[in-house]
Amino acid sequence: MNDIKKFACHKLYWNIDSCQGQSVVSVNDRGEVISFQLLDEEIRHTEWIGGVIILSPMIELSMARDFKTLLNDAFREKNDSHLYAWHVSHFDFTKEDINPQSILRKLH
Repeated sequence: MNDIKKFACHKLYWNIDSCQGQSVVSVNDRGEVISFQLLDEEIRHTEWIGGVIILSPMIELSMARDFKTLLNDAFREKNDSHLYAWHVSHFDFTKEDINPQSILRKLH
């Protein structure tokens, strides 16, 4: 089975120094990123989840004490074969940081 799901967020990071605004990420049922793009219009069959999505080569990732550490953890390994989409909910955009309510989950 190879279902593709689309998730939209407020902010997308694809490496430690690069991010873009409202975006859509498409993932397969194994959690591998198929594509990503800016969200400039409504896209059918897309779930708005808000927050931040990190596109990382890490198969496993745990919540860190702060967002900078989480980004460092997300990009500590280089893997050109697959990227995985990690969603951070309840992100504090004012402080550009996670908070005690933030939850990290792999999208699939």
